[in-house]
Amino acid sequence: MIKIAIAQINTTVGDFNGNYNKILDSIDQVKKEGADLVVFPELTITGYPPRDLLIKKSFVKKNKEILDRIVQNTSGIAIILGYVDAAESNLYNAAAFFENGKMIGNYHKMHLPNYDVFDEKRYFTPGDETDVYDFRGVRIGITVCEDIWIDNGPVSLLKKKGAELIINISASPYHAEKEAIRRGVIAKQAKDNAVPVVYCNLVGGQDDLIFDGRSYVFNNNGILVKEMGSFVEELGFVEDIATMPPAVIKPTMLGDIYQALVLGVKDYFRKNGFSKAILGLSGGIDSALTAAIAVEALGKANVRGICMPSKFSSEGSVSDSYVLADNLGITCD
Repeated sequence: MIKIAIAQINTTVGDFNGNYNKILDSIDQVKKEGADLVVFPELTITGYPPRDLLIKKSFVKKNKEILDRIVQNTSGIAIILGYVDAAESNLYNAAAFFENGKMIGNYHKMHLPNYDVFDEKRYFTPGDETDVYDFRGVRIGITVCEDIWIDNGPVSLLKKKGAELIINISASPYHAEKEAIRRGVIAKQAKDNAVPVVYCNLVGGQDDLIFDGRSYVFNNNGILVKEMGSFVEELGFVEDIATMPPAVIKPTMLGDIYQALVLGVKDYFRKNGFSKAILGLSGGIDSALTAAIAVEALGKANVRGICMPSKFSSEGSVSDSYVLADNLGITCD
């Protein structure tokens, strides 16, 4: 059996050098653990979602240059990661599969979401072919995010072609109770097609989106055997999926929503070059919750409260503002 590493990392849209360094750091770490293959999220190199940056030819070109550097500068381990592939006048949401400077395969996402927060059809051309790759005695099929949500879609096609393992690289955004929906979809694909699935999801905040990570591994009976952390970067490992015991399913909790808000604020500030926040404190629950999130996301030294009483403010509202600031360890003027 091959040892697979799942690199659940937090990328930044357009930060090619930062993403490149994070990818190489992850590769170095998993190589030390003896991994044969490391899997990264969807559009690892560009960050997700790149949106109208894809219209810039220089952006797409730089993304390919970074891929070439990774291919050329890594050895001793196989890698699957997401990037933008350009062919003639078309762009593809792609997954590259390579080892020791050589491409093993290149998959183009077949099903492009174009609803809710997604508008991939604006930029990408759908792929039209699935391939199974022989890797160290295992026949691997690759899919990208939305592909695995389609019944009788790419996973079924890959199974018919002899796939013994499905790899899915994703950038699936979080909303309340999303993890239960996602878990059910992947479990059904694994069970219906009698094939194990390794699912690597992006983590981090990007503008208005929050990605929860929570990467999964399911056996060919659709049983969850590994669940990685939520709202944190993490490197996970899996080897003999068939012998792994069922994982403990983590229940949906209110804490998930809070951690999502903290991560969203933290990454919005960090990725936009901000460090400090000034908040108006009213003594009410709204500003109290906002201040608590800001302190956890940015650190108390980077949050300042401003008490702004009016003729409508009660004495208690003003005093509560100062008590809140004291409890959080921030200044309040």
